[in-house]
Amino acid sequence: MGNRGPKPRFDINGIVADARTGGVTRRQLADRYGCSLPYVSLLCRQAGVRLGRIPTRDLEKERVVTELYLSGLSQEQVGANVGITKQRVSQLLQRAGVLVNPARYAEMVDWLRREHPEVYTEGVDTLKRRRA
Repeated sequence: MGNRGPKPRFDINGIVADARTGGVTRRQLADRYGCSLPYVSLLCRQAGVRLGRIPTRDLEKERVVTELYLSGLSQEQVGANVGITKQRVSQLLQRAGVLVNPARYAEMVDWLRREHPEVYTEGVDTLKRRRA
């Protein structure tokens, strides 16, 4: 009952293939194939293709922030030098795997040293090798 007339024919494989290659917005896909934005979204969602901004990682900024922080500057000082907020400095340090505020982990380290000395010693040896 709900079908009124023939369904429009779209190049579904073309829409999904173009979406997978990236760099194309939903609007551009809809204009290129003559269909609606919701239809493009539906096809991409069904095919498991994510549309939208691709997150990028500024590795150079992450490296500079990490070096400045490990040289002894506070997060506020690093942010002032690089031109970003303290919160962003914290995010970049966490992403780089830098232990921020090691005092928070002192209790955990003491427990590890007491309860699992072999794991603690192995971890310390690994850190020494990385720094050498």
